[in-house]
Amino acid sequence: LIKKMWSPGEPFPALAIHPGGPRILEAVGDVFYDLGWKENALDASFATFGQYGNLGSAAMLFVLSSRFAANDIAEDKLITMAFGPGVTAEWAVLERAVKKLPLLISPSKYVSPFEAHIAAYAVSVPYPVPSERILEIDRKVRLELGQPESVIEQFKTLVASSRIKNRYYCSPLWLPDGKSAADYPDAVAGLTENIYADSWSPPCWKRMTVFQDTCVKLCIDAATKAVKNWGQDVKSITHLLTTCTSGWQEPGIACGVIKALGMQEDIQKAELNFNGCFCGATCLRLARDLIRAGECHAVLIVACEVASSHTDWNILDTDHMIAQSLFADGAASMVIAKEGIWKYSQTGSSIIPDSSHLLGLRPPSTPTETSFIMTLSKFVSPALHAYFSKGHGKD
Repeated sequence: LIKKMWSPGEPFPALAIHPGGPRILEAVGDVFYDLGWKENALDASFATFGQYGNLGSAAMLFVLSSRFAANDIAEDKLITMAFGPGVTAEWAVLERAVKKLPLLISPSKYVSPFEAHIAAYAVSVPYPVPSERILEIDRKVRLELGQPESVIEQFKTLVASSRIKNRYYCSPLWLPDGKSAADYPDAVAGLTENIYADSWSPPCWKRMTVFQDTCVKLCIDAATKAVKNWGQDVKSITHLLTTCTSGWQEPGIACGVIKALGMQEDIQKAELNFNGCFCGATCLRLARDLIRAGECHAVLIVACEVASSHTDWNILDTDHMIAQSLFADGAASMVIAKEGIWKYSQTGSSIIPDSSHLLGLRPPSTPTETSFIMTLSKFVSPALHAYFSKGHGKD
């Protein structure tokens, strides 16, 4: 897989690797470092993770957006990778189409009518929550539930080892004492209702009541900003791809975005829900295919997660606690068009053999389960390292 993207002797491309967690970044980073990449090659992924946490299907779009906004890519090629249930790896190679120009400047002489380019991007986040506040609330809840100090310390260790300094949550539960929604005018989709007010383990239906006010609003805000940054008529967008793993409702994200942005009513839409962290990258791959097919002018992509609505302190399984220590809320949007600075030259998807038990998500399926159940094993990292350093992923 790596040899599909890069050959020894070629210049080393820039990297934008999915921030699934520090161990995942370290494991994948070691593979690239051994091949000759500099040890700061994943700094942007680590920085995005430290600022936002793991944003699931939107995480890769956040990394790309952060890199584009910083305008810090000196290389003319960029390798992206995203990982999710399967364990599945989505990958792509982007090539710079224009030398060192602002993202939105795309002179016509650089246009490739049947090639896909990243034309614009934007992100949207709710309330900022530092990790210290996460631990304050976690301790309070677990003590009220009668859980032992060892469990509290275990979660504290997981949060510390994540190295996340800040993340964003929609629920007001995590706001500092004395603060309210009114104190955060820039927060998008910040709830005033606390779904945990009556129970630390609200039923799944209660968790889903806030879907429209969280996921859909975050997506509308991110999409609105991306289209504005693009600078072209929103009605010229012919396709819309959305993804979310935190919930579902129809009419949902796509219909909400179409109505709010005033898009064409006959726009071709598809919702790729419940795929997991790799699916933002999947949407980019499919957008590339739509552009290449020749009947698509531009594709709007929106990815969103609201992990805070599935916080569950009653599940003490280590794999679930790892996931709870990493995931957060936010949305990202991109416009893929026939013009732009970064062109998709290669993209694909692979499944790591014998890894399906390591990473997954499912709805509640027993009387005692009230939230989506996330599995994130500590063995995902060594599995990825082995695949890319010794297995089929190396070739």
